[in-house]
Amino acid sequence: RGLEARDELRRAMAGIETLPPRCREVIRLRKVEGFSTREVAEQLGIGINTVEKQTTLGMRALVDFMLGGSGRIERPVYRRSAKKDGL
Repeated sequence: RGLEARDELRRAMAGIETLPPRCREVIRLRKVEGFSTREVAEQLGIGINTVEKQTTLGMRALVDFMLGGSGRIERPVYRRSAKKDGL
């Protein structure tokens, strides 16, 4: 059981290392160090919304990695509506 837990921890740490630098730092501060969203935002000099978005993207990528995927961050694709394009 202990060996399995160590293997999972190593895999999680490897997954965290695959994240982009800012996302990796947000995940480290929020999930490893236990800082609040506000504390992370203040420490990194970024907005609370940015911390929340980076946490969401990072955790999705980490789960994907842990389940055998690539662990790449998939950003949503926003499409402009025809009305806004004047069509």
